[in-house]
Amino acid sequence: MEETYSTPAQRLLAGALMCEPGCKYIVGIAGPPGAGKSAVAQEVVARLNMLWHETHSEKASSAELGTYTEIAIAVPMDGFHLYRWQLDAMEDPTEAHARRGAPWTFNPAMLVKDLENL
Repeated sequence: MEETYSTPAQRLLAGALMCEPGCKYIVGIAGPPGAGKSAVAQEVVARLNMLWHETHSEKASSAELGTYTEIAIAVPMDGFHLYRWQLDAMEDPTEAHARRGAPWTFNPAMLVKDLENL
Protein backbone atom coordinates (compact mmCIF):
# COMPACT_ATOMS: atom_id res chain seq x y z
CA MET A 1 0.00 0.00 0.00
CA GLU A 2 2.96 2.29 0.60
CA GLU A 3 3.64 2.46 -3.16
CA THR A 4 0.06 3.63 -3.77
CA TYR A 5 0.96 6.91 -2.09
CA SER A 6 4.74 7.26 -2.33
CA THR A 7 5.22 6.49 -6.02
CA PRO A 8 2.81 9.18 -7.29
CA ALA A 9 4.16 11.67 -4.75
CA GLN A 10 7.74 11.07 -5.94
CA ARG A 11 6.73 11.36 -9.60
CA LEU A 12 4.82 14.56 -8.92
CA LEU A 13 7.77 15.99 -7.02
CA ALA A 14 9.99 15.36 -10.05
CA GLY A 15 7.47 17.21 -12.22
CA ALA A 16 7.16 20.05 -9.73
CA LEU A 17 10.93 20.49 -9.59
CA MET A 18 11.00 20.91 -13.39
CA CYS A 19 8.22 23.53 -13.44
CA GLU A 20 8.96 27.20 -13.72
CA PRO A 21 8.14 29.21 -10.58
CA GLY A 22 4.44 29.96 -10.44
CA CYS A 23 3.35 27.22 -12.83
CA LYS A 24 0.44 24.94 -11.99
CA TYR A 25 0.37 21.19 -12.40
CA ILE A 26 -3.08 19.59 -12.26
CA VAL A 27 -3.49 15.85 -11.69
CA GLY A 28 -6.76 13.96 -11.81
CA ILE A 29 -7.65 10.67 -10.13
CA ALA A 30 -10.49 8.72 -11.71
CA GLY A 31 -12.51 5.81 -10.39
CA PRO A 32 -16.00 4.69 -9.44
CA PRO A 33 -17.91 6.17 -6.50
CA GLY A 34 -16.58 4.99 -3.15
CA ALA A 35 -13.30 3.71 -4.60
CA GLY A 36 -11.18 5.91 -2.31
CA LYS A 37 -10.11 8.61 -4.77
CA SER A 38 -10.32 11.37 -2.17
CA ALA A 39 -8.43 9.34 0.44
CA VAL A 40 -5.65 8.54 -2.05
CA ALA A 41 -5.50 12.17 -3.20
CA GLN A 42 -5.22 13.49 0.36
CA GLU A 43 -2.44 11.05 1.24
CA VAL A 44 -0.50 11.72 -1.97
CA VAL A 45 -0.82 15.48 -1.38
CA ALA A 46 0.44 15.11 2.19
CA ARG A 47 3.45 13.10 1.05
CA LEU A 48 4.19 15.43 -1.85
CA ASN A 49 4.17 18.44 0.46
CA MET A 50 6.42 16.59 2.92
CA LEU A 51 8.86 15.60 0.14
CA TRP A 52 8.87 19.18 -1.19
CA HIS A 53 9.65 20.56 2.23
CA GLU A 54 12.41 17.97 2.80
CA THR A 55 13.94 18.70 -0.60
CA HIS A 56 13.95 22.42 -0.02
CA SER A 57 14.87 22.41 3.66
CA GLU A 58 18.21 20.81 2.76
CA LYS A 59 18.98 23.78 0.51
CA ALA A 60 17.55 26.51 2.73
CA SER A 61 19.07 28.26 5.68
CA SER A 62 17.25 28.03 8.99
CA ALA A 63 15.93 31.58 8.46
CA GLU A 64 14.37 30.59 5.14
CA LEU A 65 12.64 27.41 6.35
CA GLY A 66 9.55 29.28 7.46
CA THR A 67 8.99 30.60 3.92
CA TYR A 68 8.20 27.22 2.34
CA THR A 69 4.54 26.39 2.16
CA GLU A 70 2.50 23.53 0.79
CA ILE A 71 2.73 23.18 -2.97
CA ALA A 72 -0.17 20.76 -3.44
CA ILE A 73 -3.84 20.64 -2.49
CA ALA A 74 -6.62 18.14 -3.14
CA VAL A 75 -9.74 19.50 -4.83
CA PRO A 76 -12.72 17.16 -4.37
CA MET A 77 -15.10 16.42 -7.21
CA ASP A 78 -18.13 16.20 -4.93
CA GLY A 79 -19.04 19.77 -5.82
CA PHE A 80 -19.61 18.80 -9.44
CA HIS A 81 -22.72 16.69 -9.03
CA LEU A 82 -25.69 17.84 -11.07
CA TYR A 83 -28.08 19.87 -8.97
CA ARG A 84 -31.13 18.08 -7.60
CA TRP A 85 -33.40 20.17 -9.84
CA GLN A 86 -31.39 18.92 -12.84
CA LEU A 87 -31.91 15.32 -11.71
CA ASP A 88 -35.62 16.10 -11.26
CA ALA A 89 -35.79 17.14 -14.93
CA MET A 90 -34.43 13.80 -16.19
CA GLU A 91 -36.57 11.14 -17.81
CA ASP A 92 -36.57 9.03 -14.61
CA PRO A 93 -35.94 11.39 -11.66
CA THR A 94 -36.25 8.61 -9.08
CA GLU A 95 -33.51 6.61 -10.80
CA ALA A 96 -31.41 9.76 -11.29
CA HIS A 97 -31.50 10.54 -7.56
CA ALA A 98 -30.85 6.91 -6.64
CA ARG A 99 -27.82 6.82 -8.96
CA ARG A 100 -26.41 10.19 -7.91
CA GLY A 101 -22.67 9.79 -8.08
CA ALA A 102 -22.72 7.81 -11.33
CA PRO A 103 -20.71 9.43 -14.13
CA TRP A 104 -23.84 10.71 -15.90
CA THR A 105 -24.87 12.63 -12.75
CA PHE A 106 -21.83 14.92 -12.86
CA ASN A 107 -21.48 18.29 -14.54
CA PRO A 108 -18.27 17.98 -16.59
CA ALA A 109 -18.67 21.48 -18.07
CA MET A 110 -18.51 23.02 -14.59
CA LEU A 111 -15.47 20.90 -13.74
CA VAL A 112 -13.66 22.02 -16.92
CA LYS A 113 -14.56 25.67 -16.22
CA ASP A 114 -13.21 25.45 -12.67
CA LEU A 115 -10.03 23.68 -13.83
CA GLU A 116 -9.48 26.44 -16.39
CA ASN A 117 -9.92 29.01 -13.62
CA LEU A 118 -7.31 27.22 -11.51
